[in-house]
Amino acid sequence: QRITISRSGNSVQLHYLEYGAADRSKLIGYRDAEGKKSLGPGCKVVKEFKKNLSIKEWDKLEALLYNADYWGLKSYHYDLATDGSHSQIEAYTKIPREPERQQIHFVSRPCSCNDAC
Repeated sequence: QRITISRSGNSVQLHYLEYGAADRSKLIGYRDAEGKKSLGPGCKVVKEFKKNLSIKEWDKLEALLYNADYWGLKSYHYDLATDGSHSQIEAYTKIPREPERQQIHFVSRPCSCNDAC
């Protein structure tokens, strides 16, 4: 799964993309706002949709990331996951964060399919 939430002014949009296994001989691709992206070989789009979000929902997401100390988390936390599942959050901010002046950060964590990632 890939979920992208972006904001431009007062416009907030969520883009959901779920992909799964396909015939390995085929190279499956799709086109989004950034241009053509390839998902294969061996992948297919299972479900995709876009949804407009409110500024209130955006503000709630920002508050949750702030309260989780997202920008202070290490990118990797090495734990064992029995099924190889993981969650990853990537974020970009226009205003550099102090003290490292970072604008891009990602956090990847293992999770079990039975856990809420």
